[in-house]
Amino acid sequence: MTLTKPTRAYKYTQEKAASVYHRVMSETLLPKSLDYRSAASRGSRFHTRLSSTELPRVDALLDTPGQIVADLGFHEDDQRWAHVTGHVEYTIELACDRCLEAVVYSGQVDVDGVIVSDDDQAANVPRRFEPTIVNGVELDTFEFIADEILLSLPQALHCARPNCIAQFQSGSDEYNRDKSRDVWRPFANLKH
Repeated sequence: MTLTKPTRAYKYTQEKAASVYHRVMSETLLPKSLDYRSAASRGSRFHTRLSSTELPRVDALLDTPGQIVADLGFHEDDQRWAHVTGHVEYTIELACDRCLEAVVYSGQVDVDGVIVSDDDQAANVPRRFEPTIVNGVELDTFEFIADEILLSLPQALHCARPNCIAQFQSGSDEYNRDKSRDVWRPFANLKH
């Protein structure tokens, strides 16, 4: 029996399997805070499911708890910037701005940013990335997720209930009465 030397394809398959194994093994639950520098140098990936009750600033907007799923990866680039990438998905109940009834709102935020320690570093971050300023070496991951959710919420949320739409349609009598009132318009004479 003769032994043959492993082929290049065999070595590639072994390396690929090791890479997949390492990626799966390094994908762990997201801790509440972590050393972002060491996570970036290791190429760590985290996954977590949260209730909105664990994010006080988000929970303050809600009457009932919502569900949040976060998948975040950390890596370091050639210039040694600590990057955070991934996405955050959430389903929460918010109040309609017109009728004030509860509306289930689902959103997804794609995260692609650089973590820095001060304003000077933030000013040097390439424009295609969003800088996140952290005090010290620990990133409060739950606050980071809360920031991403709060920044992604719509400024005005309107439900699709027929009563709500009919009540606030531009053609309703109430709307026409408001427009027909004699309103002082100081800039009415200034036209193009």
